[in-house]
Amino acid sequence: MLRVVVPATSANLGPGFDCLGLALEVANESVFAWADRDAAEVEGEGAECLPRDASHLSLQALRHGLSALGVKDARPVALRQINRIPLSRGMGSSAAAIVAGLAAARAFAGFPDDPAWLLTHANALEGHPDNVAAAIYGGCTAAWPDGVDARCTSLSFPRGLNVALAIPAFQVSTEKAREALPAAYPLADVSFSLSRAALLVAALAGGDFEALEFAVEDRIHTPYRARLIPGFEEARAAAREAGARGTFISGSGPTVASFVPPGVDAERVAAAMAAVFPEARAVATRISPTGVRCSAV
Repeated sequence: MLRVVVPATSANLGPGFDCLGLALEVANESVFAWADRDAAEVEGEGAECLPRDASHLSLQALRHGLSALGVKDARPVALRQINRIPLSRGMGSSAAAIVAGLAAARAFAGFPDDPAWLLTHANALEGHPDNVAAAIYGGCTAAWPDGVDARCTSLSFPRGLNVALAIPAFQVSTEKAREALPAAYPLADVSFSLSRAALLVAALAGGDFEALEFAVEDRIHTPYRARLIPGFEEARAAAREAGARGTFISGSGPTVASFVPPGVDAERVAAAMAAVFPEARAVATRISPTGVRCSAV
């Protein structure tokens, strides 16, 4: 039996589209065990809708990983999953499921940990590397595709930085969020977001909390996805009033995230943002310095 813990993630962070991500101290736990048939038991988020058979995303990722490692005719696997990451809210639920299955595959096959291998195969299944990189490496990451592979570097961030989340009751699928984006952009918008992405990396590395307010500005995806999140601008204003420094759409949304500097009450910021949305959840958390963890049970 194997226990795999994978953190939630927030991707893009404003201007770092499909590149920047960070791991959060909210995590899913999965226990994998050899069994007589493939089956999944789910508690928590998604318990009412996730598959209970081999079509579960974690079991699909497990089979993909075993095949990639040359393991043939592997026994069926039973999965018990405790989910704390909301589905279709821009917090990396699919990335967590994929990373869990791939990590279990390496452990079952007797291979040592290999984050680079995990990243390449997780990117192939997820389709973009930002969430999976943060889920694997933890902390704050910048990831990019490199042919059939994917690569990642870890970024510095101030340890006292907290993250406030407002998680609306409604969902936005990644597919719908991507369909909202234009096929081409004015050069001025590309230049604008590139400058902010560079500023964001520098502000995080230097602990420049005031600069974060400007560093999360974006013209690549935020203006278009904000239309799918009624109340986003009001939530951003509420977060700023409560002391946040930089508010952005988490991944493809609809979760709204804010950087909260030391000395500011992250729970108060989260509550201020959540109050904008009907039945939204307010969550105050930290950046997780660790990514996926796999251990024997």
